[in-house]
Amino acid sequence: MHIDRINIIGFRQSKRVDAKLVDINEVIYLKKFLDKDNLCDDFYNIANIFFQQWIYAKAVDIYNGKKIDFRCTCCAYSKANISEIIPSYKNIKCYGVKIVSLVYKLLDDIEKSQDYKGIDREEDF
Repeated sequence: MHIDRINIIGFRQSKRVDAKLVDINEVIYLKKFLDKDNLCDDFYNIANIFFQQWIYAKAVDIYNGKKIDFRCTCCAYSKANISEIIPSYKNIKCYGVKIVSLVYKLLDDIEKSQDYKGIDREEDF
């Protein structure tokens, strides 16, 4: 998995030396967008293409080996255990956890698509 490449930090914490910092507060309308309950279920039908491309680009960076620290703007200090974050976050208020949940879902989709790469579809059916 990509657990060591993703980190959530609070607004009073410093990023890792070898990681890129992504400040959730810098993306316009992101908080309003993350407040939707069905975001993870309906990610590919999002009307806001900018956000869809932004989060997908972060997932691709992580897939390609880059480390990213997502700075949560709602928590001073984040103690989130990345290995326990799951894509279902309906009652979670932390924007960092929501972003990382989406990234994990996209990473899973990317890995699944790589599993099917190069398969001759006609021979399989």
